[in-house]
Amino acid sequence: MRDSTLRHLLFTLLLLFSSVFSAPPPPPLLHAPPPPLPAAGPAAFKVGLVLGMNSPVGMMSRISVNMALSDFYAAHPNSSTRVLLLPRDSAGDVISSASAALDLMINHEVHAILGPQRSVEASFVADLATKAQVPVVSSSVTSPLFAPSQTPYFIRAAPIDTVQVGALAALVKAFGWRRVVPVYEESDYGTPLVPFLIDALDAVGVQVPYRCALPTYASDDRISAELYKLETQQTRVFLVHMTSTLARRLFARAENAGMMAEGYVWIATEGLTCLLPSFEPAVVLDTMQGVLGVRPFVPRPEALHDFRRRWRREFWKENPNYIGTDAAELTNFGLWAYDAAWAVAMAAESVGPVGPEFVASGNGSTDLSRLGISRTGPKLLEAISRTEFDGLAGKFRLVNGELNVSAYEIVNVIGEKGKRIGFWTARYGLTRRLNWSSENPYSATRDGLGPVIWPGDSTSVPKGWETPTSGRKLQILVPGPVAPGFHSFLSMEKDPVSNETKASGYVIDVFEAAVRQLPYALPFEYVPYENAEGKIAGDYNALVQEVSNQSSYTASLTSMLTVRRFKPTVTDYKELIDKGEYVGYLKDSFVKGVLLKWGFHESKLRPYKSPQQYADALAKGSKNGGVTAIVDEIPYLRVFLKDHCDNYTMAGQTYKTGGFGFVFRKGSPLVSDLSMAILNITESDEMMEIERQWFGDQSNCPKEGSTLSSNSLDFTSFWGLFLITGLASIALCLCYLVSFCYRNRHALKTIASQNSLRCRLRSIVRLFDEKDLSSHTFKKAALEDGSTRGNRDPGASPYPNYPQSPMSISNHTYEEGASTPVQLETVGTTPVSQSPERPPRESAEARG
Repeated sequence: MRDSTLRHLLFTLLLLFSSVFSAPPPPPLLHAPPPPLPAAGPAAFKVGLVLGMNSPVGMMSRISVNMALSDFYAAHPNSSTRVLLLPRDSAGDVISSASAALDLMINHEVHAILGPQRSVEASFVADLATKAQVPVVSSSVTSPLFAPSQTPYFIRAAPIDTVQVGALAALVKAFGWRRVVPVYEESDYGTPLVPFLIDALDAVGVQVPYRCALPTYASDDRISAELYKLETQQTRVFLVHMTSTLARRLFARAENAGMMAEGYVWIATEGLTCLLPSFEPAVVLDTMQGVLGVRPFVPRPEALHDFRRRWRREFWKENPNYIGTDAAELTNFGLWAYDAAWAVAMAAESVGPVGPEFVASGNGSTDLSRLGISRTGPKLLEAISRTEFDGLAGKFRLVNGELNVSAYEIVNVIGEKGKRIGFWTARYGLTRRLNWSSENPYSATRDGLGPVIWPGDSTSVPKGWETPTSGRKLQILVPGPVAPGFHSFLSMEKDPVSNETKASGYVIDVFEAAVRQLPYALPFEYVPYENAEGKIAGDYNALVQEVSNQSSYTASLTSMLTVRRFKPTVTDYKELIDKGEYVGYLKDSFVKGVLLKWGFHESKLRPYKSPQQYADALAKGSKNGGVTAIVDEIPYLRVFLKDHCDNYTMAGQTYKTGGFGFVFRKGSPLVSDLSMAILNITESDEMMEIERQWFGDQSNCPKEGSTLSSNSLDFTSFWGLFLITGLASIALCLCYLVSFCYRNRHALKTIASQNSLRCRLRSIVRLFDEKDLSSHTFKKAALEDGSTRGNRDPGASPYPNYPQSPMSISNHTYEEGASTPVQLETVGTTPVSQSPERPPRESAEARG
């Protein structure tokens, strides 16, 4: 703002000086004044045209404006007004532009001005026009150096540069590049866009590690020096925003430096991409192959093809020296100039015939004091703002004094021209085709783009970075010394030859795996945080008071109980508190504070320094000077269980606290990148492999061949079960023997009378093996199968030389001296079969 005020003040002083001490003639007219209109014809409507007539954009715009007015009145022959164009050459100079505008407003009382061409020119002209209330319509000023809201009589008939930053950011994000270096022209055109561009890139997580600013008239040596700086850095994605003249020289020097080869990415903004058709074919073919660019999308109806042919003929007619060259190619700037002139003609017709209506604002001797105020200006400004039509460049509609553009096309430079590979819209993002009726969500992936040919004729997407050839390495501070027994977690050693610190362990592997996933190179070296005596070099609180801890290699620090593997009787810390058990923890860790917060009495807490001390304390138990459980962080417990998983295991609930992490300086861009990389590792198999390497595979804990402690299961562990089972079995055997002897008491008496021990034993075995026909099973079988009684005497003893079993029921007997059996019927108790020498029992009665 201060620079703008100084420029205005300087400009005013220059005008006052020129008005008082000299009387410069007005800038020469490029064309003779148009002939006076007939009295009965349409009224003249004076409009000024201020352009750099010898610049590519100026020549293009002037021809487009003339053709637009001719086409408009050819299509509207009965118009009541006729725009009378008064052209002036600004020669690209601020003072010349302002002088031309003053001349047009004071001496010719124009109702509107088309132009100027550059932002710095428009800034002064718009201030003068606002004071005189004369609308200024520019079709080539795209820089956000100033806005129509600051100068209400300035109308931007071209899209402002800030709209394209959304397309550029989406393009960078789609290909996964995380760092971009803007290469811009240090001028009123290039510099104002950079803050908007950085904000847009930051919104999608893209960093800008360096800005390369080149003066408008930078020498080749200066350009080469800046390119060398870029080459020594790791970023390989460059976003170019500058005028076409400087851009040609930049790409030529980049080609000579080998920076248009494979691995590099160059992206051009819309100002440069729009002018691409006017570049010489040799420039495009030799120095710009593979460049990406964005530009406002312009439909290509058949009418536009016809207009291009007519425009080329007009251009060659006025510039015969350019016949057959690419300077005769129409670009978007020419189309916007055509639509702007058409809009002014429509607005003039809407306002109608007007006369000289400038009201003098003073009678001083200077040009500024004689600048009047137009009465037509407010009505004309409103008419232009409300004008809408389908122009050559698409829908012409102004929003807050600026041309509204709804779509951008993504261009890939292949051959002599740019090839469209997709579109970008604020609604749909990156798409292959435009479909305004689609209901698809916003897309920020490269799936919406066509194939791209990158610099070096490569089809592989560049990763966007390379290992830098210069610069310092990031120093990674490693705390130490590490507690004994935890070297698998973290260890350090110094190479005596190179004096280089080498770190290893679980933490180091996780960190290096995350670094490998970063989308850019990160050279680093380990630095031990210890003194010459091998002790910690200082206080950790002082070390981290200026850093941010946001990158964690575990979701959070967790604490669990380590208890006996085969008897995990403790599953919650409250049980330990209620039973008054002793609990161990790692000495000098914050776990002690956590345990005290949970409610443990300090007298029940015992510190230990190593995994071996953990094992000894657990083996002793609380009653023998040890502990019942160890409460520690999961990484440390995994180190312990690596060597003691056969006897101990983790049990109980996980209690989350602050977290383990990698610490960086506040605001470091590495925090979010490494956090995302670590998250990706934890969700992959790589983390499991790292854990197996340093903590072992606990699912394959050794069992066979390992020496179990007293915690193993042995005979005494089941003595109660054996006692109960044994007593029950003995009791059942005794009951059965008593029952057997009672039921077979008579047979046993007979067997006892035998002389041979061998015969007695064999008889007892046969008696024991005899079927019990009185049991429920045999009774049921006898009822179901009646043939048993007819085929076999159930009362006959199975032993031919011994009496029948007392449990056998005999229903046949022999009377003494009779040869046929006498049928008997049992009454009361079951009869006992008698031997052939003994008479039948008296309780048995013969049936007639």
